Amino acid sequence: QSFRPGLRCMVTSAAVDPLAGREALVVPFAFCFNVNGRLSSSLSSYLPCDDLFGSEMKHWPDIHSQLLALSADAVKLLFTAVVRVADAGYRHNDIKWEHLALLPVFAFKSSTPRLEPILVDLADVEKDPNGLKAMAAFILDSMLHIESDKQEFTKLLLQK
Repeated sequence: QSFRPGLRCMVTSAAVDPLAGREALVVPFAFCFNVNGRLSSSLSSYLPCDDLFGSEMKHWPDIHSQLLALSADAVKLLFTAVVRVADAGYRHNDIKWEHLALLPVFAFKSSTPRLEPILVDLADVEKDPNGLKAMAAFILDSMLHIESDKQEFTKLLLQK
């Protein structure tokens, strides 16, 4: 599918490049959640070459601290990422825990990046001004199995 320019506001450093004869959305490195909605605290789980580049990532200790702190906030992070897509006027039709990621964003004055929640795998995204309602219904029905998580997500929806 073609890249939807309206989604560019979600990841400002994304680009569309040809890959294997098709358009591919290329985004910076992000820390993806695993299938059970958790983050790994090990750098090697995010790198294809084990921990080979760990010593080169001078921000890893600060990022690691943030990952540990944010791992307990998966529902809030999912909500924030979903709202970002909905506010851009779209609906992500294939939301899974592993499509939730934290993108390191470097500010000019700070050497420590902050981690922004985003949704990845935008292959099944479509324009929908009511996207939040549809995505929220899916999340409540299919993704959140713990009652306290459902209550937290519903509370965030009501505050929006």
